[in-house]
Amino acid sequence: MKEDMMYGSQYKTYRFGYDNLKGFKTENFVKNNDNYRTKIRAELHSTYFGNNLKMYTSTWEDIRKKLWDHDDFGSQYKKDRLVKELLPASILDEKNDLSKANKILDYVKTNFTWNQNNGIYAENGIKDLIKNKTGNDADLNLMLAAMFRSANITAYPILISTVRNGNVNLTFPNLGNFNYVIVGAEINKVFYLFDATSKQSQANLLPSRVWNDNGLLVKDDKAELISLTNVNVSYNSHTVKAKINPDGTISGVYQDQDEGMMAMNAKENFDENQEKYKKQYKENFSVDFANIN
Repeated sequence: MKEDMMYGSQYKTYRFGYDNLKGFKTENFVKNNDNYRTKIRAELHSTYFGNNLKMYTSTWEDIRKKLWDHDDFGSQYKKDRLVKELLPASILDEKNDLSKANKILDYVKTNFTWNQNNGIYAENGIKDLIKNKTGNDADLNLMLAAMFRSANITAYPILISTVRNGNVNLTFPNLGNFNYVIVGAEINKVFYLFDATSKQSQANLLPSRVWNDNGLLVKDDKAELISLTNVNVSYNSHTVKAKINPDGTISGVYQDQDEGMMAMNAKENFDENQEKYKKQYKENFSVDFANIN
């Protein structure tokens, strides 16, 4: 520990080191290796400048209150009247709430595009999103929550930390834990998750980046930590219909069928660049083939 002076104030610098640590070995099925590496991570508790004390660490409820009236968070998904005008009557007249929610999700996915930016706050806001058709995850999903609410579906934002961002520190409530927003909706006493950033997502079928153990459900009157577990099993099946020709060659048709998140990932990669997807797909095999559909 070292003490020094800066800008007329005394401060302390702490340095930490480790000796004789075993090397970290990468293992299969570990989503983020950094979650398991030995480390010390500091979080800002408070600042005190000019007799002004500002607290940063707090309770989950304090975080909810802070977000509720924030211009780029709570104020966005409370604009249900603004977004209700966008929805076609065919959606609003749907009697089944789950079907209505799925149609609203499809509407947002079809008409608005994620700009690949993450954040818990709206980058541009719903008005700009309506005009320019693109925004970050919070823009799209806060709009989705507002549309659900405008259609009399109980919906709330959920703060999460993406897989790449690392696990949420449940011990010390801090907004810095989170970098992404999804939507939770209560429909016929069943809780569903939605994410409009992926063109291929569905209710409870979300991109792999969001399945990271925990999230903070931000309700109108309270905040709740919830478990985020992907319980839907994904699988693929392979079918070959072929014949051995007189010259020893083999000809026929091979079918690779994906279900669940595997299908969503494949479709997203295909939509992004069809030729690149086909090239990488062929490289998975030791034999050459043509006519990929």
